[in-house]
Amino acid sequence: LWISILEEVACQPLWVIVVRHPAENIRSLEKRNEFSVEKSELLWLQYAREAERATRGRDRILITFDQLMEDHQATLGRIERAAGMPWPIPLEQAQDQIRRFIDPGKRHHRAPDTAGLSWWTRDAYRGLAAAASGDEAALPALMDPVDHAMDAAVSLFGPVIRNRGSEVEKQMAEVSTNYGNLFDSFRDLQARYRETKDKLTTKSAELKTKKEKLRRLEDSSFGRLARFFSRFRHEPKAAEPDAVAFPHPGEPIEVSIIVSASSDLAKTAACLRAIRGQAGAHSFEVLVVAGDAVASSLRRWQNVGVQAIGDARTFGESHNRAAQRARGQYLVFLQDDMIAQPGWIDALIEPLRSQPEIGIVGTEPGVITADGAFEPLAESDSPREADYCTAACLAIARNLFFQVGGFDGFYLPVEEASFGLKVRQTGRRIVRQSQGQPARRTPRRPADPARLESNRRRFMRRWAETLANRKS
Repeated sequence: LWISILEEVACQPLWVIVVRHPAENIRSLEKRNEFSVEKSELLWLQYAREAERATRGRDRILITFDQLMEDHQATLGRIERAAGMPWPIPLEQAQDQIRRFIDPGKRHHRAPDTAGLSWWTRDAYRGLAAAASGDEAALPALMDPVDHAMDAAVSLFGPVIRNRGSEVEKQMAEVSTNYGNLFDSFRDLQARYRETKDKLTTKSAELKTKKEKLRRLEDSSFGRLARFFSRFRHEPKAAEPDAVAFPHPGEPIEVSIIVSASSDLAKTAACLRAIRGQAGAHSFEVLVVAGDAVASSLRRWQNVGVQAIGDARTFGESHNRAAQRARGQYLVFLQDDMIAQPGWIDALIEPLRSQPEIGIVGTEPGVITADGAFEPLAESDSPREADYCTAACLAIARNLFFQVGGFDGFYLPVEEASFGLKVRQTGRRIVRQSQGQPARRTPRRPADPARLESNRRRFMRRWAETLANRKS
């Protein structure tokens, strides 16, 4: 597939084949996927054959997993020379990042030899390892007999296996049919249950209405007359707030402000109006994450980007989508009950720009206890290291946001805590915004206890090792 595509666009590729010891692959697949040893060995052999056969006679270089783990600088240097072009970042400058990624201490499986493997696998690995050591001339003599033997075996046993596969598919189709019949019966029972429930609801409503009529009969004539006229009173519909227009953002855009909108359009308008009035000299754009009703109104406002929540199930999912649309170097997440104050953007962005060790700047930092509780940091706790910041007002470099994978999809505030720990894993700090803090108009709404506890348990499983180290 890739060869045909690259030829069509006249691109000359260098194929890099990374060879890992087959026994290590087998143990890894056995532990991770619970594959049998035989299946894992055939998978390794098939992938190795296809990679070698498809790239033979083309520009390529073979390296082993051991070479990469034991001397990554020399191995990456070989690739650089074979490609005839330098890496985008010189290897000498990227050593710290590479060492954080390639850690021999985290290698789970080591295989000293190929004992117990078939001669096909042993010869294929010997040929590939020899080519990775510079003797590619030895590869065809070892690999070609393996290809011929496997092709012959496939032609002999393939029809038998395919026939058995057809029998299994037929059996699965029968099971699926039986399951479908059971599911249809279950669905009929559900429909009958809903119908009965609806009837009970209707009867309850009728009974409530009759009780209300009896109560009204007992009221005074004035009361009955007042209730009669109250039917004709209508509350006036709240007027839609004036649109907030932003100037067209200059290029390049420095900051993308992603606002979490509530169902109250007036509150969102007040937040946007404060952003417009306190933006300072930064080139910025505004994206609003909103439900369908608010999003429909905002789309008519000038230079306000809208990301409808749509089918997104969590805060993380909808705000990740907004971040993907953002064009700024820095992302600022802001809830619409926060009102921007003078100097707020500078207070968020300058620490990120001037101090690379800082990953997140926010107004509401917190810490995570060893038992998984989330505690806010008071002003008096400023010297303490924060574990996370709430999304009420949170700034982060866009490239770091995507480096850690964005938000996970937990329920707030668990989402904020998990995101903070991911940033902390990169070695960066989380700090409080020191000045110009946006003012919160309303207290933060408490989380639903049942959903919070469910997500906290997921959080504890996700960060079990980190929290265990914290206890010790």
